[in-house]
Amino acid sequence: SSVFDDLAHQIVHQTILSLHTAATQISARASPTDAQLFLIKHLLILKQQIVAFDIEFVTPEISFDFSSMTNTFYELRERGGLFNPRNLMRLVGGGLMPRVVENMLDAKAELDGRLRTVINEFTNAITTRITSPIAAPSAAKKDFDANAATRTIREAAEKEVPFLRKKLGEYLDDVRTKETLVAAVQEQVAEVYDEFFERYAKEGRANGRAMVKKKGKGREDELWDPETFAEWTGRVFGVGG
Repeated sequence: SSVFDDLAHQIVHQTILSLHTAATQISARASPTDAQLFLIKHLLILKQQIVAFDIEFVTPEISFDFSSMTNTFYELRERGGLFNPRNLMRLVGGGLMPRVVENMLDAKAELDGRLRTVINEFTNAITTRITSPIAAPSAAKKDFDANAATRTIREAAEKEVPFLRKKLGEYLDDVRTKETLVAAVQEQVAEVYDEFFERYAKEGRANGRAMVKKKGKGREDELWDPETFAEWTGRVFGVGG
């Protein structure tokens, strides 16, 4: 079991590194969104594959990397100078002694961490594309128009949600997984708007401009309260619909 567990953890670790290398190439050739969805898809597949194996938890350990020494031994053997004292000194004094490296051997924890990170990066990227007009740097400008900014993010959401669903459909087959990701983006968008409204309302009160919260459907030319905005996002994102 100990031998199998060690090999299994190393195989999963190397597979994760390979997927990240591929994702980097996809990001350069296609887009970061494609790279993130590629990673999400294949990390989920990898997670499903290792569920069947009872891989026990193994703590991180310190090991020695002998790769540089091994390469040098092969080189010296090919040249016929393996037992030359001068060449042996080269091994010791030429910076070719094994270097200490740390291996992360807990495959399940590493996989879950990588998956969590890429999902957060994906949802944050989509959310930012929608809510950038009300982000703190934009809202801090002197000529900031709250009504215009909120209209812009509503237009952005109506444009990004179909794109989001199309991209998810290209990479993922499981409906529950796709709806979970859409719901995560919806929740983040609503949270960003809530923070913006509270911040803007506080500044409005400080300047003598009272902010009135209204329930129900808001007018297009008004600054919607968070409840109205959340209801609207529910209709636009259509999670589970």
